[in-house]
Parts: sequence; structure tokens; C-alpha cells
Amino acid sequence: MDVASNPANASHPSCELHFVVEGLWGPGVYASRSQTAHKVIGCMLLVGVLGWAAHIMQSASLERAYVISGMSLCFAGSYLGLWVLIFSAPEHVLDGLVWSYAERDLVQQQHLAISCLAVTGGVLEILWAVCGSPQRGGLSFRHDGWHVLWAMNEAMIGVLFLIHPQHSGPRGVVIHTSLGMCMAYAAMFLMVLVSSDAAPNMMKESTPKNTFYKAGV
Repeated sequence: MDVASNPANASHPSCELHFVVEGLWGPGVYASRSQTAHKVIGCMLLVGVLGWAAHIMQSASLERAYVISGMSLCFAGSYLGLWVLIFSAPEHVLDGLVWSYAERDLVQQQHLAISCLAVTGGVLEILWAVCGSPQRGGLSFRHDGWHVLWAMNEAMIGVLFLIHPQHSGPRGVVIHTSLGMCMAYAAMFLMVLVSSDAAPNMMKESTPKNTFYKAGV
């Protein structure tokens, strides 16, 4: 049976915007799986924080810190997208109900947007480290423009957190709003800091960054 035809959903005052969670999951199942997803994503992002901590403690190079941080963002973003489309309700993947829910639920749509933004930001960080040094006539990923693109991706995640509707009630709204404000501010602050060459020495690299291309010698 299609979720939208469920009587429980039809009687819900906001059924035009999203399905009632219990229409697709049993009582408490969505909350449990969502909590698990938050823990997994949190652990992935913590790896990125530890990578930067290792760099600050001079135990890892700047390039390695970018790779670790980028991979953590890529894994976290990929997992979030897979959670929406598969892991949130694996028993309903083949019958199409989980995709139907993701298409029409505003929370899941924003989860997918956050997933894409996180993966994009992670790829940019990895490219900075792996392909940062300009090759002969090649493209440099250490131009300020790439960092601006990264910052806009991360800031947009923060903005989505600010307007992110919650199934979990007021507590979830407060947590996500606080995180969103911190993420948006931090991304913009770091973008201005790096672009203005005011970044601490630990965040600077020896490779010239303000040219998209390096002319052949």
C-alpha cells in the first residue's frame, strides 16, 4: 500500500508536506535508526577533527590533515545519502516506499542536499592536498577560489541546519539551529581568514595559491 493512502497519514494536518513517520516505520523505529545514523556520522566527522588536532600538535602535515578531513566529510555525506535511500528503511527499498517517502518528505530532501554538499566539500579538501601543487601547465586547487567554493558548501550546510524541520520536537530544533549557526559562521570566518592571508602559519602552505594555472617553464 502506498504510504500516502495510509489513513493515519491522511488524517495528519501536515500530510501535504510530509508523511507521518509511523506510516512507513513501526513506532519508535525511525527515531532509533535516526539516532544510530547521527552517531555514525558524528564518529566520521570526529575523525576529521582528530586529523586537524594531529596537525596542530605537529603530528601530521597540512596535506594529511586535509585528506583526513576530506575523507571524513565524504564518508559522512555518502552515509547520510545512503541512509535516506536505503538504511532508513531497507525493508522498503524494493517496493519503492522509501524512495517515495524521500521524494516527499522535507527532512529527507534536506538530508540529501546536505549529503551532496558534504561530499563536494570533502572532495575539494582532498583535491587541495593531492592535486594542490600546480603541474606543468596544470590546474592548481590551491587558488583562493576553490577555498571560497568549499566555504560556501559548508556554510550552506549550516543554513540548511537553521531551517531544518525536525520530527524530534523542540529539542532537535534547538540543537540543529545551534549547530547551523556555528557551521555557517565558522565557514565564512575561515574563508575570510584564508583569503585575506591572515591565517595562522599552521594553515598556510608553501605552494603559491593565487594562480589557477601555472605557465609551463
